[in-house]
Amino acid sequence: MVKVSNVKAGFEDHHGVDQVVRASGTDWTLARAVALSNKPAGAPPRAAEAGTDKPGMRISRAGLADFLVDTVEQGTWIRKAPLVWSA
Repeated sequence: MVKVSNVKAGFEDHHGVDQVVRASGTDWTLARAVALSNKPAGAPPRAAEAGTDKPGMRISRAGLADFLVDTVEQGTWIRKAPLVWSA
């Protein structure tokens, strides 16, 4: 479906940004959130490298924000692209 729809351009752009970020000399984290909700943050967010854990279906925007702040403050997930979801 992606190859024959206009979604393809978005995926190609996403892939291009990914390549530029990964090639940079900076510390980076590419957080890959599952579907976002507007619910309040609940249990602490979970994160894993793609293909290493079965993710949940959603994460609240507040939960994702918590994950991002913790990641920056603790220096975790540097030069990685974790998938992030609510437990």
